Amino acid sequence: MRGVQSLQESTFIPMFSSAFSSEEELVKTILHEKCHVLQLKKHGKAYAQQNLDLMEKQAYRFERLFYSLVTKR
Repeated sequence: MRGVQSLQESTFIPMFSSAFSSEEELVKTILHEKCHVLQLKKHGKAYAQQNLDLMEKQAYRFERLFYSLVTKR
């Protein structure tokens, strides 16, 4: 588990201590959660909740892509 909880009415994204285990993990968690924010803005909460597996797959791809760009790997 990364640093997140399920979709809810909130203005913040809680992060668990595991998100702070390393600089790399923190950056990846922030990127991953940023993707979820963009998904919610684009599709809305109902769609996101009905398609959680797809949303997670997309967030992990987003995380990998942008982490490699940020670190130039």
